[in-house]
Amino acid sequence: LRKNQDIVSLNLAYNEITCIGFQNLITHLLVYKNINKLNVRNNNIMEEGIDYMCKRGQDLQIKSLQLSGNKFGVESSKKIALLLLKNSHLEYLDIAEVDQTISSLIYFTTIMRLDQSVYNETLKVLDISRPNPGCMYFFNAEQFADLVGHMLRYNTCLFALHLQKCGFSCHDIERMMLGAQYNNTLHFLDLGCNNVGDHGMHCLTNWLTKSKALHCLNLSKNIITDRGASYHFTKLITDHGIVSILNSLKKTPPIKILKIFGNTLGSTTAKIVQRMLFSKVLRQMNLDVKPYKVGGKWYCAQYPIDFSKEYFHNLCKF
Repeated sequence: LRKNQDIVSLNLAYNEITCIGFQNLITHLLVYKNINKLNVRNNNIMEEGIDYMCKRGQDLQIKSLQLSGNKFGVESSKKIALLLLKNSHLEYLDIAEVDQTISSLIYFTTIMRLDQSVYNETLKVLDISRPNPGCMYFFNAEQFADLVGHMLRYNTCLFALHLQKCGFSCHDIERMMLGAQYNNTLHFLDLGCNNVGDHGMHCLTNWLTKSKALHCLNLSKNIITDRGASYHFTKLITDHGIVSILNSLKKTPPIKILKIFGNTLGSTTAKIVQRMLFSKVLRQMNLDVKPYKVGGKWYCAQYPIDFSKEYFHNLCKF
């Protein structure tokens, strides 16, 4: 790295980097300022390595830091949250699945509120998915939903928020929307792998009709049925529900990505998709199915698109 200072992005995910190796990386980043993206997901970085980074973190000039999958726990997560008050360079922070509890998550939801005396106003992407309170503890999803709602109400800098595997139910989404309805700047909300049902979809729909900023809403692997789909996304949705979704796209701001493969897609859905592609309401590069015709009948086949989070974060470019 010293000999190749034209490198700006470093991906070391899924290795066996320990605290000592991570400390060496941080020392290098403090001396050489060329790297602006560091990905060390799913390594063996623990409290000692995080403490070393946080003590010197105000001088780090990286814009993207991915730490997910390193089990450094609650206290280190709190220190990372406090680091956001001192570091104005970081724009993308991924600390999903690091064994957080509500006691550390409240640090992040508070620090990102602009109604506090001190706050962060430079972070654009935050991933705090999959908290893990431990087998003997209970995670209060309703309380966390309240905290997220208050954060979104008083935040104007977050571009994307990832909240997968938090155990949110319909009631939790309703509580979250009480504050989130006042947010006009969030572009991407990721609620995948929760327990959101039809009533939760109804609450989200009420927000979608008012929000002009939201470009992408991920509700994959929830429990929404046709009834929820008719409000305005899983294998529980049939052809009738998909048609309701497609018809609603004409009435709302243009959607950037639509993922419907895996549901019951009939000939009616395939014909509507074909028509929307022809009229450029949808773009094939942002749609995970492709219609085709056999024997006078329309069908939908899977079409590969980029599912990476980095792609979602750049939706505004399309």
